[in-house]
Amino acid sequence: MVAGGTWTIKYSDEDSLTLGAEYAWNEVGYTDPAIYPFLVAGAPTLTGNPLNPVVQQDTHAYRPFYLGRQYAAAFVALPKPGRWNNTDFTLSVLGNLSDRSFVARLDHSVLVLTYLRLETFVAASFGHAGGEFRLGFDIPAAQIPAPTGISVPLPVLQLGIAARVSL
Repeated sequence: MVAGGTWTIKYSDEDSLTLGAEYAWNEVGYTDPAIYPFLVAGAPTLTGNPLNPVVQQDTHAYRPFYLGRQYAAAFVALPKPGRWNNTDFTLSVLGNLSDRSFVARLDHSVLVLTYLRLETFVAASFGHAGGEFRLGFDIPAAQIPAPTGISVPLPVLQLGIAARVSL
């Protein structure tokens, strides 16, 4: 089930601001983030004949944006503000309400040439450590067949840049 909406506010003759929010319910999602490291490692799956099953590793067991039961998102879009007619800004927050982890992101886009757009973003994760959007964990070597164990640090900040050509 998904529900959402947007509202656009005109704040000058040529400019507007759009607010939006969305909620999603995923019946097959997990309620406990303790399962995430197991899914990242590739949860075992049974295939073949039910009387003689074959155990295989499911390398796609960890599916971001489909892990939790409940998600919520909100955004503010500011296209072409004021005299910046080639620039767009978007601030968004996405949260996995089931594990209380969130990511906030600020996107910036500017048309630098007739067909070339430069896009940048900065994102920060916050909320419950070990949740989907703030995933970090340590698995000691004694618990898995690896000599050193597995360590995934918590994300702090993400930065990105892209160039888009429109033909």
